[in-house]
Amino acid sequence: MADPAAYIARGSLAKHTHKPASHPPFPPVLGTQPPADSPEWLAPNSAGNTAFWSPGSGSLGQLPMLAGRPEDEALDALRIISAALLPARLARVNLSDNALGEKGVRAAGDLLSKQPALEALSLQNVGCSIHACRAVEELLQQTTSLSSLQLFNNMSDNQGALHIAAVLAHSPHMADFRMASSRVGPSGGIALAKALTTGRHLVKLDISDNPMTAAVGPALAALVLVQPCLKILNVNDTSLTDKGAMAVAVALGNSSCQLEELEMALNEITPAGAKAVAAAVASKGGSLKRVNLRENELEDRGAVIIARGLAKAPGLVSIDLCGNQLKRVGAVAVAKAAANSCASLTLLALDENTVSETGLDE
Repeated sequence: MADPAAYIARGSLAKHTHKPASHPPFPPVLGTQPPADSPEWLAPNSAGNTAFWSPGSGSLGQLPMLAGRPEDEALDALRIISAALLPARLARVNLSDNALGEKGVRAAGDLLSKQPALEALSLQNVGCSIHACRAVEELLQQTTSLSSLQLFNNMSDNQGALHIAAVLAHSPHMADFRMASSRVGPSGGIALAKALTTGRHLVKLDISDNPMTAAVGPALAALVLVQPCLKILNVNDTSLTDKGAMAVAVALGNSSCQLEELEMALNEITPAGAKAVAAAVASKGGSLKRVNLRENELEDRGAVIIARGLAKAPGLVSIDLCGNQLKRVGAVAVAKAAANSCASLTLLALDENTVSETGLDE
């Protein structure tokens, strides 16, 4: 077997020319390490940062080892890796869980701006502030091939979301978009939703844990209506309230998508909004597998309405109505609908409700 020399050696890559047949392309999974003799191995450089490059899959993944390093060393490591991989044709880049900030994003600029076939980029938990988001926008100006963009646990705010929206506006193939827990408010949420209408390939949308409010409802509704491939919609904890939830639910009911997962937890949905949500559940009953309405304000009356929708969704495997101020009537209605209609159900969560012993018996 040829010597599986590390690609990184003091800032330069030594291309490995032999790939043993026994090794499939190694996927760059964070927190794991490839076999010692794998040609996909990228050894630690002087900054203590380790990266994996899988030539067979066109992927770069980095372990979260930049945090705690002196800034100059960490930035230098990013520049070395980015410059060394310029000859590669990368399709997927994952820089998550590194303390990048704007300086780090720009240090990794060659990975973003000079990869014309880039399809997937993950910048989760990297300190993607407003200025870092602006850097992402600038570096991806010529990229039109993105189909996956993952952002999570950053402090991007509305202005950062506007920069990301500019990226989405020239990403017509976007299929998987996440910008969760990023402090995005109404104007940022509206901008993201409008930009995503550029394409018609969205399969998964996660904008959870952002204070977008009901103001984002119409833009989200317009987006849902033009996404026939949508399977997963996560708007948990976005402060939609009845008004916003109803707008999204009505759009789902009128859309052609075969939705599989509906996440609308922590949105202050009351019995007034339950009718539209139940109608959406019923309309997607042929494909729906998961409904999460946890920690809303449905009470018994809302739960009875939701139960009518659940009864028309036989493929459900998970129903979560925890923390909805349910008592016996509401809990029993949901349980009966699930028992009578959902043969594949594996989870019915009704915790944190006030259900009497009589209700439990029923």
